[in-house]
Amino acid sequence: GSKSSLRSNTRARGYSHKPLASVSSVNLYKQAEPKVSCSNLTEQLWTETFSYETYLSYILAWKPTWLDEPSLAPGVLYKDYCVGNRLPIQVKTKYTSFSDYELAHLPWLLEETWETIKRDDQQHFEEKNYQSSGVFDLCLCTEEKQPRLGLMMLRCQILVDKDNQTLPKFDDLLLVTTSRNQQLFGLQREKKVIFNHHIIHETLVTDAHLYTKPAKVICSELSIYISLKYASFITGSNVQVQVITSLISNLRRFRTLASLHSFPIVSDLLSPGVNDNLFSLNSSHVQQPDVMSGEAKNEMQDRVINEAVSIVCQSNRYRPRVYIVQGPPGTGLNIIRVGHEIYSSKQASYRELRELEQGKLAEADVVFSTLNYVGNSIFDSFGSDTNQSPWFDCLIVDEAGQCLEIDTFIPLRLRIPCMLLFGDPEQFPPTVLSQRAQNANFGQSLLARLYSLFKSTDLIRMLNIQYRMAEPICRFPSAHIYNRKLLTDLSTQKERARFRLKPYAFINVLNSQAEKNVVSQSYLNHAEAECIVELINYLTQRASIQLSSIGIITPYRAQLALISDRINCHLDIATVDGFQGREKDVILISTVRAAAEEPGGNSLGFVADRRRLNVALTRGKYAVYIIGHAKSLTINGDWHLLIQDAHRRQCVFNYETRHHFDWLQRF
Repeated sequence: GSKSSLRSNTRARGYSHKPLASVSSVNLYKQAEPKVSCSNLTEQLWTETFSYETYLSYILAWKPTWLDEPSLAPGVLYKDYCVGNRLPIQVKTKYTSFSDYELAHLPWLLEETWETIKRDDQQHFEEKNYQSSGVFDLCLCTEEKQPRLGLMMLRCQILVDKDNQTLPKFDDLLLVTTSRNQQLFGLQREKKVIFNHHIIHETLVTDAHLYTKPAKVICSELSIYISLKYASFITGSNVQVQVITSLISNLRRFRTLASLHSFPIVSDLLSPGVNDNLFSLNSSHVQQPDVMSGEAKNEMQDRVINEAVSIVCQSNRYRPRVYIVQGPPGTGLNIIRVGHEIYSSKQASYRELRELEQGKLAEADVVFSTLNYVGNSIFDSFGSDTNQSPWFDCLIVDEAGQCLEIDTFIPLRLRIPCMLLFGDPEQFPPTVLSQRAQNANFGQSLLARLYSLFKSTDLIRMLNIQYRMAEPICRFPSAHIYNRKLLTDLSTQKERARFRLKPYAFINVLNSQAEKNVVSQSYLNHAEAECIVELINYLTQRASIQLSSIGIITPYRAQLALISDRINCHLDIATVDGFQGREKDVILISTVRAAAEEPGGNSLGFVADRRRLNVALTRGKYAVYIIGHAKSLTINGDWHLLIQDAHRRQCVFNYETRHHFDWLQRF
């Protein structure tokens, strides 16, 4: 309709813009030999995994017009992959082969990639001046069909200002518009500066700015992949491109999926068992000191440190090993990281900086990185030689419950034989944009998968002493989520007991009524917002608590905005996601949802998420006050148990309007 027409005209046509600049680049990835071509996809049996280039051919065959659709029918993004009318399957806990693993993950990885593209495209489309500044007219020099890959490479040139660097970057997804105004997706690959005037396109080589001393412009050549399916679209001598988003992080996942069969450890993790050598721990090799190590605060922390060290330093250092540690809220180790900043200079060339970074990596004993960044080619030399011992002895993954399983596998391309997983599957899972992928359990982390298989065994070490919360705050999470194993440090109990207010309460807002914001479709609750404003006034004026010591958590952004508008001062207020890993002396939780919001409604949405509930409950050090409508919340099992527990402990207080809060006083 009109929206589609508008996008075509504003996003890809009719913009005059100054020539923009480029930086020379290199191909960050080596070409992999494909295992299957696009032409025989329909004959593919599930006996081997596809190649990375085949994955690319799926993505580049998608239609840009889909960006204007509110939603796509199930299966549209991977119809060529699920051959033989096969339906995609749920992500599982065990797999029979690498192809079985691919079958469970590839459709949802494609779905998630599409949602990333659509989100970023929408954000760019709403930005001022984006349409004009992000469009580039290119001269088409050569076309190279690569039928075995299902791709075609376009080599294009453009004159750009010497000091500007806004051309498409490696692995940027492009909207390509042809001379016939046909649109398709492209992927930016190599980019280089052309100094030899004899190979500059005939329409560019006559530009006088190339011949000034010094030259005012340079000729940049871009290599762009498109799907071979759209080869007939490419006619004439010009194309126009616009950057939609960077796919570099997503494509590292696809490269990893295509290469999993060559990674150590992964084959043992397809169908892990409790008696596998992968998880075995020879207790005779574990150091048992008479006095706990200086880094540890308690016996379990000390045990974890010694076991982890013994695994990394074992005599057979290259035997695959996995060690799992669950760290509930407040139990973590404090680590001070000391190192040298990698040298950075705007004057240094790209190649010089890369060589310097690689040199620093080679000298380092410990390298800190995000999981995804280990897919960068700067790490290629540390895992390329299969005839040599692995460069890195061990991979330590912190917050392992918050990353997709495929991201956890990316560093294993360096042939690292040992992996230590630290995290808590009872807190937030990885962020997944696609609702279909979420429903298929694509957000299951490797830690969560192993936890579901082994949580009743001793393969998972749980840090069991917490140092954050007053004991009454910790009591329900410990009983309901951690099987009563999470204990409060004695010195923490004594210190928190000096707080003059009750440490834990459920404030039942009797006149609560939630409503949905018509614009954002997010929920808000005026009665709860009023209660919170009154409670903050009481805490600061009557109990002398500093505003900076108070945090407000709510699942919905509309409620966040409402509370912020009603409080005329700076206060730390965030969604549950925003408070992960943080703490405050006093935490107020606005649950928002109430049954009156929708006739017959029986869903609590975000509020019903057990892991979100756990995170919210465990952010407070001295006090946690939950503001909600008890009757509405009890439709959910977890909330029913929480409110039942609060009644049993006489921690439920009714609030109607402008009620005083003296009942919170302990002394």
